[in-house]
Amino acid sequence: MAKENAAAEGFADLRVHSHYSFRDGVNSVDELVQVAVELGRPAMALTDHGLAAGFIQLQEAADRHGLANPIFGVDMPVAWTEAEKEAGWAQESCGAEAARLAAGGKHKPSYNVTLLARDETGLQNLFKVLTWAGTYGYDENGSEGPLLHEDVLLKNASGLAVLSGGCGGKISRLLATGKVTQAEDTARLYREAFGKYFYLELTGHNSETVAADRARVAAFGKQHDLPLLATSDVHYLYPQQAAARDLLWAVADNARADDPKRRRPVGEDARPLTLDELVARFGEWPEALENAGKLAAECRVRLPKSELIVPNFEIPDQFESSEANAAAQYLENLCRTGLESRFGKQLPEAVEQRLKTEMGVIRGAGFARYILIVADIVRQAHKMGVLCAPRGSSAGSLVCYAVGITPLNPLDYGLLFERFLNPARLAPPDIDLDIADEDRPRLLDYVVRRYGLENVAHITTHNFEGAKSALRDAGKALGSDIFLINRLVGLVPIEFQRPYSLSRTLEEEPETGRLYKNDPAAKTLIDTALQLEGTGRNSGTHAAGVVITPEPVATYVPLIRTEGLGQEQRKAEVRNQARNMARSQARQAEGDNSGEGGEPDEQTGLLFPSVMTQWNMEDIEKRGLLKIDLLGLTAWSTIGHALKFIEQERGEKLDVWNLPPDDKPTFQALSQGYTLGVFQLENQGMTEFTRGMKPQSIADLALMIAAYRPGPMPFLGRLLAVRNGREPLKTPHPLLDPIMAETYGVPVYQETMLKIAQEVAGYSLGEADVLRKAIGKKNQKELVAQHAKFLAGAQERGLTKPVAEAIWEMFPPFAFYGFNQAHAIIYGFLTYITAYLKQHYTLEYLGALLTVAGGDTEAIIKASSEARRLGVPLLGPDVNRSQGRLAIDRLDDGQAALRFGLSTVKGLGPAGLESLQAARAEGPFIGLADFVKRVPGRAVNARTLTALARVGALPFANRASVEATIPAAQKAAKAKAFQEPLVEETPEYPLETLLGYEQEYLGVHVTPLPVTETVERLEAEKRIDTTTLDAAEKTGQIVRLGGAITGGREQQSRYGVMYVFNLNDGRGLLEVTVFPKLHREFKPLLVEGKLIVVEGKVDTQEGRARLQANKISSAD
Repeated sequence: MAKENAAAEGFADLRVHSHYSFRDGVNSVDELVQVAVELGRPAMALTDHGLAAGFIQLQEAADRHGLANPIFGVDMPVAWTEAEKEAGWAQESCGAEAARLAAGGKHKPSYNVTLLARDETGLQNLFKVLTWAGTYGYDENGSEGPLLHEDVLLKNASGLAVLSGGCGGKISRLLATGKVTQAEDTARLYREAFGKYFYLELTGHNSETVAADRARVAAFGKQHDLPLLATSDVHYLYPQQAAARDLLWAVADNARADDPKRRRPVGEDARPLTLDELVARFGEWPEALENAGKLAAECRVRLPKSELIVPNFEIPDQFESSEANAAAQYLENLCRTGLESRFGKQLPEAVEQRLKTEMGVIRGAGFARYILIVADIVRQAHKMGVLCAPRGSSAGSLVCYAVGITPLNPLDYGLLFERFLNPARLAPPDIDLDIADEDRPRLLDYVVRRYGLENVAHITTHNFEGAKSALRDAGKALGSDIFLINRLVGLVPIEFQRPYSLSRTLEEEPETGRLYKNDPAAKTLIDTALQLEGTGRNSGTHAAGVVITPEPVATYVPLIRTEGLGQEQRKAEVRNQARNMARSQARQAEGDNSGEGGEPDEQTGLLFPSVMTQWNMEDIEKRGLLKIDLLGLTAWSTIGHALKFIEQERGEKLDVWNLPPDDKPTFQALSQGYTLGVFQLENQGMTEFTRGMKPQSIADLALMIAAYRPGPMPFLGRLLAVRNGREPLKTPHPLLDPIMAETYGVPVYQETMLKIAQEVAGYSLGEADVLRKAIGKKNQKELVAQHAKFLAGAQERGLTKPVAEAIWEMFPPFAFYGFNQAHAIIYGFLTYITAYLKQHYTLEYLGALLTVAGGDTEAIIKASSEARRLGVPLLGPDVNRSQGRLAIDRLDDGQAALRFGLSTVKGLGPAGLESLQAARAEGPFIGLADFVKRVPGRAVNARTLTALARVGALPFANRASVEATIPAAQKAAKAKAFQEPLVEETPEYPLETLLGYEQEYLGVHVTPLPVTETVERLEAEKRIDTTTLDAAEKTGQIVRLGGAITGGREQQSRYGVMYVFNLNDGRGLLEVTVFPKLHREFKPLLVEGKLIVVEGKVDTQEGRARLQANKISSAD
């Protein structure tokens, strides 16, 4: 027993799964490392399923908690060969765990191996197999996850140790089904590739199936002189978490938790075993415990810590040969050229001094090439006509202004460079770009062509169960009532800086606490959701982030295929991209460096990466890789379409960054609350705040954007009172008055905190930014030192300790909720641009809003309502007048109007639209039969004709008459002697029918909703419509609203069938729920397009108002 105990004491867990083993692992990497240290483990390997997502966090957690030896590994599914599948091996298993790995359906049948990196070579080979499995294997696996081929594994064995995979491994499954010869062949193959670093794994789970596997594999190993290695095969930390893992499996399979037929984890105790448990499970094979410790000791490799890794950027020859100096000299040259074009040869003293300061920091930190690369991308965007602007702190840099990255001079707004690059604690800069979302693929295409397809990748996001998603997933697994799920989800407050957990919601949200206490179903649902909260859900592609590297990205980080691309589409894109890149390289070899490389493919002709990093944004930055956010922003697309309409309609070419900055009509319209379609201002709460602020400058707009967020929101009343002179400005000390006056005494900007620390305690701005980060990260050790430093500095300047303490207590709100002022100013400008265009180019801007709305019904309704308020005519689709998308047309009297495009008609696909436009190019359609004759039937069939008729797109008679004439027109079109038949005169459809057809085929009502006397009286009495119903103010109150039923649908609840619809009052949409009893009573009125008046209680869900109906009547 002494020998067994000694072996157990040196044991290390070499097969451990974190929450990055999605729907299988329960705990975070940090939690796993902390427990490993508490158990006295000398090492721990992280081996998530097919991913390296937690590697950076493993190394950091090991350093933080004192784990001597973090080991990088992976639990990798390996595909059976075709011959093995034909022999039936893939269908045979030794238990539920193996059955999971061999799951059919979309998954390719596979078995499991565990790989561990022993040295630098092993780490690189681990990256190689991870990338192969995550790309080529991912494609083969039907987009269901990484999958490795055995030959790829064996070719990259150097520096790796391999475990046979336990119950789910190939050898275990062969032995379990009596295929001993095949198991021997497999062992020989692995022994030849991995040598002494091939181990037969004995898993410690407590079940008869696993125990039998341990005995079989141990006997096989002894017979063939193969080393054994014990693992706990960790998936959670504590016995009580076994239920959470079981629940994760149910959620993963979209199954009810109580379904007796669903798959469940095999065995128990998938957790780190204690010394006594290790001896009990592996006492017969102490060498298996000993080998775990020995192998762990041999796995000695760390991820490299590197400076910023920047791709190559060509510097003109006239600058110094030293790469770093050349980049800095070239950047400064560009800066001086740019600034002299704005200020003249003799730069103002403030500009000259700021440039020297910034360039000194940039040169010393070696960040010049990074800024040159971003400037190059922005320059190319401008050249291509792609609208863009920076977001975040880069707008505070004069260098970024000088080279064209930001259009605003930071000195004009008192913006601080130290928020962009802090000389007191240098970190790589972070320059993010907002781009017209429709043009993002074009700019990404340039980046790929400029730096190489293999050197650019998207960045992954790892998604975890938050409070809301945990409630939904738990509710589905439990079969909970949908209304109860939605109710609890809606009660979780929304706060982005500090998202609400379920525990916090129970503590702070009284209604949730009441339901938990009094409703057993709610308690069960919340308790179950608590088990899921924090566990991993899936990976996705970051909406904006891309990484650019000097060598192929896979050299630095494992890759995986991007989410959201179908397998066949992705294969076609890979073929097209390879072909285009080859052509591009050929052209460059011939001396053509235009960057246009490649012929367009059949789809878009654009290149873009189809891979993403397995590490998230934060870990990419820690590795030192250059990442850039290229975020598609609808507001820029809206502005772009407006500018095109303006040029088309008026012949004007506007520069939106040089609009008059103090246009009184624009600010007057905003002050009156006309904010619909204005960037950042159009929700009801912000509209009311705008009325109160009555903004008069871009700085006012920036302050509003920064202040209207959860943190500062409780202080908005005080802010308005001080701004409007109802209250005096109050601060703890007069030194703060000029600093806090900018935000009327409310903690809004992070920069305000920096200025206070500088003025009150003598901090440099760089030191003040370090203080801000320490408070934001709750770094207690540093906070103690900073607190003492602040008090000492304040007292040196004559402040008393109580006053200094009072000022110190102001800092947490700044750190947690403070907004970056540079970002606010940029967004303030963007807000102003949209407001100005709406005020002075109304038709064109509203046309742009409707164009970018796409299929967003609510956005279309709101923009249409605003167009009608402002007297802009809206016209439905017309086969003789409409373009594909919305366009400017003319009424008979010459007045400009907006006409919806034919592409909005459901059922008229791209081929039909193309055929229709080709036929119309020969002349307008004179009648229905003429239309049928000239447009091929394969492109526009009878169903499409019906859709066009019902939305009024066939302008040959009223809609009912046109539809009735379709059969006769089809017959006439085929006749040898063509003659346009007479239209069958039929009374037009009732209004409600027309509205229903428009909703069905267009997704929006083109026909204006009639404002009945009932609805008009309601709005006059209550001053409430769908756009002014404030959820925060009206929750729980009874209101009455009128409008048309839109998008109605029946839903099953535990009490019967209920009805959910959107109430469309011509201004917006409001979701209304009609519960089963009321549904039965008022079912005759619940018809698509029906004009009704509904009375009900306001409810809040996801921060939006909804209505629970208690009475419905006709609005006629």
